[in-house]
Amino acid sequence: MIIRPLFLLPVVLMTGCATTSTTRQPAFTLAIPAAFNHSVELKRIRIGDDLWAPPPTPDKAKYPITKYAGAWGKQNFVDRQEHSWKIEVSLAPTARIQQIQKACSEATDGYDAGHRVDEDGSYMFARFAHKDFRWGRAFSYLTQFTQDTSVYVPHNGHLTYEVWGITKNGSHVVHATFNLTHPKLRTWGPEVRVADSIEALKKDRDYALIESCSSSAFEPGLTEIDSLLNSLEVE
Repeated sequence: MIIRPLFLLPVVLMTGCATTSTTRQPAFTLAIPAAFNHSVELKRIRIGDDLWAPPPTPDKAKYPITKYAGAWGKQNFVDRQEHSWKIEVSLAPTARIQQIQKACSEATDGYDAGHRVDEDGSYMFARFAHKDFRWGRAFSYLTQFTQDTSVYVPHNGHLTYEVWGITKNGSHVVHATFNLTHPKLRTWGPEVRVADSIEALKKDRDYALIESCSSSAFEPGLTEIDSLLNSLEVE
């Protein structure tokens, strides 16, 4: 697939799909700038499809999802995990939509919001912010997930900017994840420190760094990501 930067990318509805909100395939467009336009792929996930390819677990999609995934950077081609991003638009059931709507309006911090909506078992929810995009309301935080139970301090390799939102008409869930780097953080490896607890994590110097630094200190910048997300138009 050849995708040119700064042009709208149409997601065509699949022929033969039912038109009900539980079975039709979500469709949306994005204007992807050159900095994010590496290895971009489009995937339409139908009810019953494997959520992972190849699937490490037998998780099946419970509702339709349309997803763009790619990588950011100045290189012509990027395949490192720390450069990955994805934006999903889904037709989630009413209970899930209401759950995210309540988090958008009621959550007091990232941990409150994350514990309401997170499905990946992430342990960190820093730099929480409410967001208003032209397509709807949302919130964001910086998060981390690892496969063991250790509470690692923020580091390059797992640090992720995550956004959850609901379209203005309340029909679609928008979920985006962008892996980030910061020049003052260590890269994933044996030298990454482990906090004794979540409370100790919140007092860590690297946690304080990602909470207070400029949004442009990250790569990619958070404002750049929000601009990309703001270009989203659900059809």
